Amino acid sequence: MSFIFFYHNFHNLHIKLDKSKKGDMESTIDQSKIIKEIEEQENRLLSAVMKSDVSALNELIHDNLLFNLPDGQTGTKSMDLDAYRTGKMKVTEISASDRKINIIDSTAVVAVTIELKGKFMDVTIDGKYRYLRVWKFNHDMWQIIGGSCTILK
Repeated sequence: MSFIFFYHNFHNLHIKLDKSKKGDMESTIDQSKIIKEIEEQENRLLSAVMKSDVSALNELIHDNLLFNLPDGQTGTKSMDLDAYRTGKMKVTEISASDRKINIIDSTAVVAVTIELKGKFMDVTIDGKYRYLRVWKFNHDMWQIIGGSCTILK
């Protein structure tokens, strides 16, 4: 009787371990899929910034975005869209490097270096910046909910 009890419990434990291993594998596959989706959204974002595509930016940015700018001010979605819509912000070159992505449940945190050339109003922009963006899966799509930008020297 004791052996049967042990065997039964051991067998159940073995099944649970196998399911756990399968879950870990599925989790890894899911994370790889999500990372690929975030990379696609990041590339879509850079393209929208380069083209001043306000419609695409409107989709990519959550309505309640908070974004810390290099000068310490906090930007919002409406401020960002207004800058592109009115032509205050004009990007002539943009490229990304050293991108790192962490996935936490339905949220992705991206750290990326951006080389940027353009103008904001009459001020020339020409430099490297380190961005931190937080993406959230919201209403069947990924949107930026927060972030910050630091000037690199």
